[in-house]
Amino acid sequence: MSAKKTIVCFAGGTSGDLVVAMIDSLDCGYEINDHRINLTKDRSGMKKPWMFKNADEKRNYITDTFEIYDSLPSHDIDFHIGEKSENVIGITCFDKVLRDKSASRFKNLHRSEVWDSLTKVTNTTTLDQYSNDILEVSKKLKNNFLTIDLSQIVGGNLLDLLHQMGFDITVKSGSLYEDWLTNPLNQTFPPSIT
Repeated sequence: MSAKKTIVCFAGGTSGDLVVAMIDSLDCGYEINDHRINLTKDRSGMKKPWMFKNADEKRNYITDTFEIYDSLPSHDIDFHIGEKSENVIGITCFDKVLRDKSASRFKNLHRSEVWDSLTKVTNTTTLDQYSNDILEVSKKLKNNFLTIDLSQIVGGNLLDLLHQMGFDITVKSGSLYEDWLTNPLNQTFPPSIT
């Protein structure tokens, strides 16, 4: 595990859970057939920020969950900007083709209830709209936090980037990333992105 407590902010479909698992692989699994990183529900609360009544509940959740894990996923970018959080890494995606693939991947990897929930919370109803949402999230993250672009992740550079940021990556995490990179289902991302 890393000694740095880190929040990974991202739009769904941009491999943020992978980065969370790379920083701290505790209780993480990789579903090779679904090409998905599985995090425990207790770790994933900030992926559904509307479930909290207020900012204090979010702060308490983060504090309590950091007692167990060194990294947490979050889709609540505005909360972390407002909190002036310094322990955030944002996952961006500026390439249009890669954003479109990410939007499609997000919809295909999740139950229909997850997509329905997204459309209710964001008023996004099409993959093209979601691709544009990913762009807007990416701009916001880039303007406020240290970021890693999805093109760097699919290009095989995540280990080096995390090392440069001061993270000690375990053998388990490194193997997880190698499995993720070499999985044929990774072909949902364009192979030319490096």
